[in-house]
Amino acid sequence: MARRQDQAIANALQRLADILERNENHANGRAQPQVQVAEEGEYQGLNKFLKRNPSQFKGGYNPDGAHLWIKELERIFGALQCSENQKRLENEGREINWFTFKEIFLEKYLPKDVRNKKEMEFLELKQGNMSVGEYAAKFEELALFYLPYQAAGNERSKCVKFENGLRPEIKEAIGYQRVRDFPTLVDMCRIFEDDHKSG
Repeated sequence: MARRQDQAIANALQRLADILERNENHANGRAQPQVQVAEEGEYQGLNKFLKRNPSQFKGGYNPDGAHLWIKELERIFGALQCSENQKRLENEGREINWFTFKEIFLEKYLPKDVRNKKEMEFLELKQGNMSVGEYAAKFEELALFYLPYQAAGNERSKCVKFENGLRPEIKEAIGYQRVRDFPTLVDMCRIFEDDHKSG
């Protein structure tokens, strides 16, 4: 089973590397990109994704590099507003969704002790002296290590966790509204904080 997972990761990484290499060759005038869309009207955002110059992960023992690589891809997916279906990878005729790929990837390239430490840091995270923006950035960075929040349908518990870590005055002002969309929640907290500072 572990060997099949390793192979799936290797194949998916190779596919990403091949796509990136084709894009680089195209940019340098050496070849035309060979990225094709299965049907007319299907999502055609791969070129937009590649224009953001995602870095390549070379493998080996590099926990921080693995984490940053996943974080960078997540940021690009977010900027392009990719749906879960648009993040799927194909491996030997099988589709692998992003959550599964990320879970297997992090298991392989982030040692368990490092993940456990980061997970504990996430679970204990509080806003403290950070601004809402800084707290949200740290929250999302560490949330990558807490896989239950990466699955679809866990937005509610993610929002509850974020709220619970806020400073009391922000938590009190925002909490009663029961916002369960994470970006909206962060924006509301940021606006409250800015208004409170200038008030």
